[in-house]
Amino acid sequence: MVYWIFLLLACLPLAAQTTTSTVAATTGSTAVFSINPMLRGADLLTMFSTLSVVPYKTAQSQLALQTTQSGLIPNVQSLSAATYKTLLIVAYKPGSTPQYIVVPVEQITELIYSPVTISSASVFTSLTAPSGNFPFFAVDLSQRASDIQNVITTLTTTSPYKTAVSTVGIQTTLNGPFYLPITNGLIPNVQSVSLTSAANQTLLLITYKVGYQTSTIVVGPDQIYGIVYSASG
Repeated sequence: MVYWIFLLLACLPLAAQTTTSTVAATTGSTAVFSINPMLRGADLLTMFSTLSVVPYKTAQSQLALQTTQSGLIPNVQSLSAATYKTLLIVAYKPGSTPQYIVVPVEQITELIYSPVTISSASVFTSLTAPSGNFPFFAVDLSQRASDIQNVITTLTTTSPYKTAVSTVGIQTTLNGPFYLPITNGLIPNVQSVSLTSAANQTLLLITYKVGYQTSTIVVGPDQIYGIVYSASG
Protein backbone atom coordinates (compact mmCIF):
# COMPACT_ATOMS: atom_id res chain seq x y z
CA MET A 1 0.00 0.00 0.00
CA VAL A 2 1.48 3.36 -1.05
CA TYR A 3 0.81 6.68 0.68
CA TRP A 4 1.93 10.18 -0.17
CA ILE A 5 2.35 12.07 3.08
CA PHE A 6 2.60 15.84 3.40
CA LEU A 7 4.18 16.52 6.77
CA LEU A 8 3.16 19.65 8.66
CA LEU A 9 4.80 21.07 11.79
CA ALA A 10 2.95 20.78 15.09
CA CYS A 11 2.27 23.62 17.50
CA LEU A 12 4.19 23.87 20.78
CA PRO A 13 2.99 25.54 24.02
CA LEU A 14 3.14 29.32 24.07
CA ALA A 15 5.33 29.45 27.18
CA ALA A 16 7.89 27.23 25.50
CA GLN A 17 7.66 29.35 22.35
CA THR A 18 8.50 32.54 24.20
CA THR A 19 11.34 31.06 26.23
CA THR A 20 12.93 29.12 23.38
CA SER A 21 12.53 31.98 20.90
CA THR A 22 14.32 34.32 23.30
CA VAL A 23 17.17 31.87 23.87
CA ALA A 24 17.47 31.18 20.15
CA ALA A 25 17.64 34.87 19.34
CA THR A 26 20.35 35.33 21.97
CA THR A 27 22.55 32.34 21.21
CA GLY A 28 21.92 31.88 17.51
CA SER A 29 22.02 28.12 18.06
CA THR A 30 18.42 27.39 17.06
CA ALA A 31 16.51 27.89 13.82
CA VAL A 32 13.08 29.23 14.79
CA PHE A 33 10.31 28.40 12.28
CA SER A 34 7.49 30.89 12.89
CA ILE A 35 4.48 29.45 11.05
CA ASN A 36 1.71 31.82 9.97
CA PRO A 37 -1.53 29.87 10.50
CA MET A 38 -3.38 31.94 7.90
CA LEU A 39 -0.82 31.05 5.22
CA ARG A 40 -0.74 27.41 6.33
CA GLY A 41 -4.55 27.28 6.15
CA ALA A 42 -4.51 28.75 2.65
CA ASP A 43 -1.92 26.21 1.52
CA LEU A 44 -3.94 23.34 2.97
CA LEU A 45 -6.92 24.50 0.91
CA THR A 46 -4.99 24.78 -2.35
CA MET A 47 -3.13 21.51 -1.80
CA PHE A 48 -6.42 19.75 -1.04
CA SER A 49 -7.93 21.20 -4.23
CA THR A 50 -4.95 20.00 -6.28
CA LEU A 51 -5.20 16.46 -4.92
CA SER A 52 -8.98 16.35 -5.46
CA VAL A 53 -8.76 16.39 -9.26
CA VAL A 54 -7.02 14.28 -11.90
CA PRO A 55 -4.38 12.98 -12.17
CA TYR A 56 -4.46 12.47 -8.38
CA LYS A 57 -8.20 11.88 -8.06
CA THR A 58 -9.22 8.34 -8.99
CA ALA A 59 -12.07 5.96 -8.17
CA GLN A 60 -10.14 4.64 -5.15
CA SER A 61 -8.02 7.58 -4.01
CA GLN A 62 -8.59 9.17 -0.63
CA LEU A 63 -7.47 12.17 1.37
CA ALA A 64 -7.15 12.25 5.15
CA LEU A 65 -5.94 14.55 7.91
CA GLN A 66 -3.86 13.48 10.88
CA THR A 67 -4.46 15.76 13.87
CA THR A 68 -3.15 16.13 17.38
CA GLN A 69 -6.58 16.33 19.08
CA SER A 70 -8.98 14.33 16.89
CA GLY A 71 -6.65 11.62 15.57
CA LEU A 72 -7.04 10.53 11.96
CA ILE A 73 -9.88 12.17 10.02
CA PRO A 74 -10.45 9.70 7.16
CA ASN A 75 -11.94 10.09 3.68
CA VAL A 76 -12.06 13.89 3.71
CA GLN A 77 -14.58 15.25 1.21
CA SER A 78 -14.08 19.00 1.53
CA LEU A 79 -12.37 21.76 3.49
CA SER A 80 -14.09 25.07 4.23
CA ALA A 81 -12.09 27.89 5.79
CA ALA A 82 -13.10 30.66 8.17
CA THR A 83 -12.36 34.26 7.22
CA TYR A 84 -8.67 34.21 8.16
CA LYS A 85 -8.22 30.49 7.43
CA THR A 86 -6.98 29.61 10.93
CA LEU A 87 -9.97 27.26 11.41
CA LEU A 88 -11.22 24.67 8.93
CA ILE A 89 -14.60 22.95 8.72
CA VAL A 90 -13.79 19.45 7.53
CA ALA A 91 -16.42 17.27 5.83
CA TYR A 92 -15.53 13.59 5.88
CA LYS A 93 -17.20 10.20 5.39
CA PRO A 94 -16.11 7.48 7.83
CA GLY A 95 -19.10 5.50 6.54
CA SER A 96 -22.04 6.31 4.29
CA THR A 97 -23.07 9.50 6.11
CA PRO A 98 -21.07 12.75 5.87
CA GLN A 99 -19.83 14.17 9.16
CA TYR A 100 -18.36 17.55 10.06
CA ILE A 101 -15.58 18.59 12.39
CA VAL A 102 -13.85 21.91 13.08
CA VAL A 103 -10.05 21.77 13.25
CA PRO A 104 -7.63 24.57 14.13
CA VAL A 105 -4.82 24.69 11.58
CA GLU A 106 -2.14 24.20 14.26
CA GLN A 107 -3.68 20.84 15.19
CA ILE A 108 -3.18 19.44 11.68
CA THR A 109 0.09 17.53 11.46
CA GLU A 110 -0.37 15.83 8.07
CA LEU A 111 -2.40 16.06 4.90
CA ILE A 112 -2.33 12.53 3.51
CA TYR A 113 -2.98 11.43 -0.07
CA SER A 114 -3.37 7.76 -0.97
CA PRO A 115 -4.22 6.20 -4.35
CA VAL A 116 -6.06 3.47 -2.42
CA THR A 117 -8.47 3.43 0.53
CA ILE A 118 -7.00 4.54 3.87
CA SER A 119 -7.98 2.42 6.85
CA SER A 120 -9.72 4.37 9.62
CA ALA A 121 -7.43 2.56 12.07
CA SER A 122 -4.30 4.01 10.47
CA VAL A 123 -2.09 6.40 12.43
CA PHE A 124 0.42 8.62 10.67
CA THR A 125 3.20 10.26 12.65
CA SER A 126 6.17 12.49 11.97
CA LEU A 127 9.34 12.82 13.97
CA THR A 128 9.63 15.71 16.40
CA ALA A 129 11.67 18.66 15.20
CA PRO A 130 15.38 17.79 15.01
CA SER A 131 17.80 19.36 17.45
CA GLY A 132 18.38 23.00 16.56
CA ASN A 133 14.96 23.49 14.93
CA PHE A 134 12.01 25.09 16.73
CA PRO A 135 8.66 25.25 14.87
CA PHE A 136 5.71 27.20 16.31
CA PHE A 137 2.48 28.78 15.13
CA ALA A 138 2.20 32.54 15.65
CA VAL A 139 -1.57 32.87 16.11
CA ASP A 140 -3.02 36.37 15.91
CA LEU A 141 -5.67 36.64 18.66
CA SER A 142 -8.02 38.95 16.77
CA GLN A 143 -7.87 36.77 13.64
CA ARG A 144 -8.56 33.63 15.66
CA ALA A 145 -11.44 35.35 17.51
CA SER A 146 -12.95 36.42 14.19
CA ASP A 147 -12.58 32.89 12.80
CA ILE A 148 -14.27 31.40 15.88
CA GLN A 149 -17.19 33.78 15.43
CA ASN A 150 -17.35 33.04 11.70
CA VAL A 151 -17.31 29.25 12.10
CA ILE A 152 -19.93 29.19 14.86
CA THR A 153 -22.22 31.50 12.89
CA THR A 154 -21.84 29.19 9.88
CA LEU A 155 -22.56 26.04 11.89
CA THR A 156 -25.59 27.52 13.67
CA THR A 157 -27.25 29.21 10.69
CA THR A 158 -26.21 27.53 7.45
CA SER A 159 -27.14 24.31 5.66
CA PRO A 160 -26.04 21.52 5.70
CA TYR A 161 -24.74 22.09 9.24
CA LYS A 162 -27.80 23.70 10.81
CA THR A 163 -30.68 21.28 11.42
CA ALA A 164 -33.58 21.11 13.85
CA VAL A 165 -31.48 19.04 16.28
CA SER A 166 -27.87 20.13 15.67
CA THR A 167 -25.87 21.87 18.40
CA VAL A 168 -22.52 23.61 18.69
CA GLY A 169 -20.31 23.71 21.78
CA ILE A 170 -16.97 25.36 22.56
CA GLN A 171 -14.21 23.46 24.35
CA THR A 172 -12.24 25.74 26.67
CA THR A 173 -9.72 25.66 29.49
CA LEU A 174 -12.22 27.39 31.81
CA ASN A 175 -13.41 26.02 35.12
CA GLY A 176 -15.55 27.52 37.88
CA PRO A 177 -19.04 28.03 39.34
CA PHE A 178 -20.55 29.80 36.36
CA TYR A 179 -24.23 30.77 36.55
CA LEU A 180 -25.12 28.04 34.06
CA PRO A 181 -22.67 25.16 34.51
CA ILE A 182 -20.05 24.13 32.00
CA THR A 183 -18.61 20.63 32.40
CA ASN A 184 -14.92 19.94 31.75
CA GLY A 185 -14.62 23.34 30.13
CA LEU A 186 -17.30 22.67 27.49
CA ILE A 187 -19.65 25.59 26.84
CA PRO A 188 -22.79 23.80 25.57
CA ASN A 189 -25.42 24.75 23.03
CA VAL A 190 -23.85 28.02 21.89
CA GLN A 191 -26.40 30.53 20.63
CA SER A 192 -24.20 33.42 19.50
CA VAL A 193 -20.70 34.88 19.60
CA SER A 194 -20.01 38.62 19.66
CA LEU A 195 -16.81 40.65 19.29
CA THR A 196 -18.35 44.12 19.38
CA SER A 197 -17.71 44.66 23.10
CA ALA A 198 -13.95 44.12 22.78
CA ALA A 199 -12.28 47.03 20.99
CA ASN A 200 -9.27 44.94 19.95
CA GLN A 201 -11.31 41.77 19.33
CA THR A 202 -9.24 39.61 21.68
CA LEU A 203 -12.23 38.59 23.83
CA LEU A 204 -15.47 36.90 22.83
CA LEU A 205 -18.88 37.36 24.43
CA ILE A 206 -20.59 33.97 24.13
CA THR A 207 -24.26 33.27 24.78
CA TYR A 208 -25.13 29.67 25.57
CA LYS A 209 -28.14 27.67 26.70
CA VAL A 210 -28.67 24.98 29.31
CA GLY A 211 -32.20 23.61 29.29
CA TYR A 212 -34.51 26.60 28.94
CA GLN A 213 -32.08 29.08 30.51
CA THR A 214 -29.61 31.32 28.70
CA SER A 215 -26.42 32.88 30.05
CA THR A 216 -23.33 34.75 28.83
CA ILE A 217 -19.65 34.04 29.35
CA VAL A 218 -16.46 35.91 28.36
CA VAL A 219 -13.69 33.82 26.77
CA GLY A 220 -10.35 34.64 25.17
CA PRO A 221 -9.51 32.88 21.89
CA ASP A 222 -6.35 31.56 23.57
CA GLN A 223 -8.64 29.72 26.05
CA ILE A 224 -10.50 27.90 23.25
CA TYR A 225 -9.04 24.73 21.77
CA GLY A 226 -12.06 23.13 20.13
CA ILE A 227 -15.43 23.77 18.52
CA VAL A 228 -17.72 20.78 18.98
CA TYR A 229 -20.42 20.24 16.36
CA SER A 230 -23.12 17.61 16.88
CA ALA A 231 -25.64 16.74 14.17
CA SER A 232 -27.91 15.00 16.70
CA GLY A 233 -27.96 17.51 19.54
